[in-house]
Amino acid sequence: GHMREPTLAWWPGQIAAGTVNREIVATIDMLPTFAALAGAKLPTDRIIDGHDISSLLLDPGAKSPHEVLYYEYEGIRRGPWKLVRLGNKSHEHSGYTRLELYNLDDDLGERNNLAGKYPDLAEELNALLDKHVAAVQANRRPAAFVDNPKPLLESTDGVPALTEYLGLPNLTVGQ
Repeated sequence: GHMREPTLAWWPGQIAAGTVNREIVATIDMLPTFAALAGAKLPTDRIIDGHDISSLLLDPGAKSPHEVLYYEYEGIRRGPWKLVRLGNKSHEHSGYTRLELYNLDDDLGERNNLAGKYPDLAEELNALLDKHVAAVQANRRPAAFVDNPKPLLESTDGVPALTEYLGLPNLTVGQ
């Protein structure tokens, strides 16, 4: 998803029903979280951008391990502040025609650009975003490919759907 996408987690006996946590996380956190919950170790031969957020699932008072989150090369979120770079996508500040800064606590609809009111904050967040872009570009690695890939299952016949496995009624779109 994009910034501010809600996430629902369901784990009977582990996650208390009705728990709400407003901390920010990202899909990059799923691998480290699932690995931690399964007792697995993360690879050490590459950079893992995400963090284990299992504490956010299990402890309603837990805080996000992220000081900032990035949206590709064009956006950054720190606390209530969101900076977006618009214009030329050269990935350098000088190539952008406009910076937009929003306080999401006060302006969830992002209607009031505060970059002119808080230029130092806008430049600080923009510099963090430039540093992030440089780190991503410096640490790029080629996509992984497998010679002669083989499926884990030859057929899904007899494999129950999740709802069937959990003993829940099968739901269809619109129910």
